[in-house]
Amino acid sequence: MTSRDRAILLITLLLITAIIAFDLVTDSGEGVALWHLLAEATAGLLGLCGVF
Repeated sequence: MTSRDRAILLITLLLITAIIAFDLVTDSGEGVALWHLLAEATAGLLGLCGVF
């Protein structure tokens, strides 16, 4: 894997994590079910784990 490939992967995973974080804030303000927030938070954490 080249350094360019790693940079693209890093940016993609960070964007996914940022979008999920924004969606979590929006969803919590709208009062969605707790299981939905937990499922999204898990997806966000998994994306963030992929960065490291």
